Amino acid sequence: MVLMVKDINTNISPVIDVVLASFNGVHYLSDQVKSIFNQTLRPRNLIVRDDGSIDGTVALIEKLSRQYGDWLIVVPSDKCLGCNKNFETLLQCTNADYVALSDQDDEWMPDKLMVSLMLIRKLEAIHGEDNPVTMFSDLALIDGFGKLIGPSFLRHQCLDPSRTNVDDLSLQNVATGCTMLLNRALINSALPFPDDMIQHDWWLALVAARLGVIAFEPKSLVLYRQHSNNVIGAKGIGFIYFVDRFGKFIVQSLKGEFEGGSCYRQSYALYKRFSGRPSGLVEFADSMPLQRLRLIFGGRLKKHGFLRQMFFVVLMVPRVLVGFGKRPLPAEVPSSSK
Repeated sequence: MVLMVKDINTNISPVIDVVLASFNGVHYLSDQVKSIFNQTLRPRNLIVRDDGSIDGTVALIEKLSRQYGDWLIVVPSDKCLGCNKNFETLLQCTNADYVALSDQDDEWMPDKLMVSLMLIRKLEAIHGEDNPVTMFSDLALIDGFGKLIGPSFLRHQCLDPSRTNVDDLSLQNVATGCTMLLNRALINSALPFPDDMIQHDWWLALVAARLGVIAFEPKSLVLYRQHSNNVIGAKGIGFIYFVDRFGKFIVQSLKGEFEGGSCYRQSYALYKRFSGRPSGLVEFADSMPLQRLRLIFGGRLKKHGFLRQMFFVVLMVPRVLVGFGKRPLPAEVPSSSK
């Protein structure tokens, strides 16, 4: 069941809603809700949907709903959807001009929404409110007790936040969802989410890059909590990272799968919906060996940092000579082999 947010106070300007997808988040949810309520620019509503928690989160949400009253809206949940579909449902439940995405276990800096909105409005003043616009920021890392363990998530992950064109985002996302603020044009363009989407924030960043504008705020606006139940988290790119990636490559190769196949399918879904120039990854799938080499070494297929790129090249070169499972591309996709 989808609850549409109607008959709520729209006299607050600007109209911003926050959507929060919860799942077994009983330990930190109260602190996160408090940090959203205490924003210097308080959102019109916090809209929460739980996805089948079994740890007491549902009871906690009911308690928080009584505590915060009509400000906290609970979307009914009758089945588990998974993270992506949960956020899709939540975005379909708000008519706000701007929507921020929230995880259940972080804490927001008090001025997060104010800083985010100021940046988005500057972009809209230049590009127009009808263009899809989003922004994202850096994050500070904290442990399960709230102790600071790193001032910058992006530096910890060796990610370059300036790399937000479609080619770059097709291979690696730099926009963390819990820092993003979306305008209405982006939400309308990105929904419904495609089946081949990897992650909701990744898809939203790709759509903004394809159709509009995506911008970076260097200030860390979110305290990104690292604990044992993190779905993604800040893994770093040390020895363990490369061992893990190589292990996945071996397993997928034995199954006849392409290590970057999920990125390709997401990138193709973007092209299929919005047309325009296909990403380098989509062109790679439809090219002959020589052009594949040009795409790899010409900069169209490039990961963040020297080590990531070298590892990526090692994994991709075998694919220069052999194909990988891909969906048929429409005739209008320019193939360099022609």
